[in-house]
Amino acid sequence: MHWIKNSFKHQVLIILSVGISLFTFSFMLYNYTKEKKQLNNILESQVLQLNHRFALSLANNVFYNELYDISDAIFNLYEYNHKTAKKSGALFTIKEIAVVNKEQKIIGHSHPRDYSIGAVYNINKSLDSKKNDDGYTIVWSQDYKNLYIKTPIYFSQELIAYLYMNIDPLFLMQKEQEVFNQLMVFLLVFILALIVFSYVLASLIDKPMNEILQGLDDLGSGNVTFPLAMRREDEFFTLAKALTYADKRIAEQKEELIEIQVTLEDMVDERTEELNKTLEDMKKYQEQLVETEKMSALGSLVAGVAHEINTPIGVSLTGITYIESETKNIHKMMQEQTLGKNALREYLDTVVTMSESMHLSLVNAARLVRSFKQVAIDQHTEEKRHFNLREYFDEVLVSLNNKLKHEQTSIKNEIDSKVELYSYPGIFSQIFTNFIMNSLLHAFDESSKENEIKVKGWTEYGSLYITYEDNGKGIKEEHIKKIFDPFFTTKLGQGGSGLGLNIIYNLIVHKLKGDIYCINKERGMMMTITIPMQELEDE
Repeated sequence: MHWIKNSFKHQVLIILSVGISLFTFSFMLYNYTKEKKQLNNILESQVLQLNHRFALSLANNVFYNELYDISDAIFNLYEYNHKTAKKSGALFTIKEIAVVNKEQKIIGHSHPRDYSIGAVYNINKSLDSKKNDDGYTIVWSQDYKNLYIKTPIYFSQELIAYLYMNIDPLFLMQKEQEVFNQLMVFLLVFILALIVFSYVLASLIDKPMNEILQGLDDLGSGNVTFPLAMRREDEFFTLAKALTYADKRIAEQKEELIEIQVTLEDMVDERTEELNKTLEDMKKYQEQLVETEKMSALGSLVAGVAHEINTPIGVSLTGITYIESETKNIHKMMQEQTLGKNALREYLDTVVTMSESMHLSLVNAARLVRSFKQVAIDQHTEEKRHFNLREYFDEVLVSLNNKLKHEQTSIKNEIDSKVELYSYPGIFSQIFTNFIMNSLLHAFDESSKENEIKVKGWTEYGSLYITYEDNGKGIKEEHIKKIFDPFFTTKLGQGGSGLGLNIIYNLIVHKLKGDIYCINKERGMMMTITIPMQELEDE
């Protein structure tokens, strides 16, 4: 008993544990279980009586297969039970009544629309495993919210059918709630009594506790004393001794903290200034990186178009040189008067053929220059203009021809031809270019076959919708949430900067007030862009 006498904590724990053990859990659990069991027995007895009487009344109709009479009897019992429950209250309500023959086929049911005559009845398997000596079976559901009864129907002592009922124990649930409420009231009273008891018990320690609390106001002065607590032999003595020691330590360290505080303030001011400067430098660096990424894309576009233009111009230059040489030969033959009809005809045929070839080459070069000029200007400047989205996508494809012609990739333009926009075409050029180059870099490899990119665009519900999808390798699930983050790339050092999709995200979300998200398909991935049409029309 010495460990109880010297410990206030042990005294309180012993008293509370004994009180809670004797007056709450045991008493409440016993009474609740007893009441619930009695109510269950009463309900089961009444339900069994009802089933027995109803089974006897159905026997003759079941034997002679009088289906209409069976249905009428079921309907009358079901309706009577529910009307009685509504008017004067009832011990229970019937949720379902079913009469089935020995082949388990329905010959009558309280819900004929859901259970047709002749259908096989889906029986609760637990009913067959708990049959009593009289052939009756009664089973509660696991949550005790339903009572299932199976009753045999006999005619001249011969089993001819079974009666099934599903009972809602309305009265039982209400009585259980009443018992529970009574127990809760008892528990509340007990808790109140326990609070009063605890208050009385706490008054025994008011003096030493108040002494300690008052002493806490001067903690750190180095002069705190606790005479009442120091005369005890329990936790208050230990606490007072610890606080006295802490008071001296705090007083000693207070002066040191004052000096450190002054030093820290100076350090914080210095670090704050450095951080602000670093933040400004980072913003400038980010802007430079974004501009560098845009200029890099534009430089790649220039290089590609220059390479594409080189071929038709080379063909034209070769043709002009050849024509010039042949023309000199014809002129010489004319002077020497050796020009024949066949030679002139061959010369003219050659000139026509070479002219057509040069004309076609120059037309292609002009088309490339026109597309490049428009796309390059759009990417470098941020000015709004009217444009057709489908036609503009075709121009972007022309400017990327140098990249695409070496890839075995089919690009389908399924943008609605009626989509007319007044916006920043450079933004859409960057979007399409970035998506296509990402697919070529990340989605397809040498083993990929039948590579396909599909772009759709349409207006609906006041918004422009654009979907871009490829049938490549897709994106790893752990990467999908990061692809729009700055500097995130899976091709670091292999041509990926990690800025492309971040720039696209900022242009769509902040510039066009839209939204973009990415998902994986069964094969490949799909980007979906949504932009309000009010951002794409004349103000």
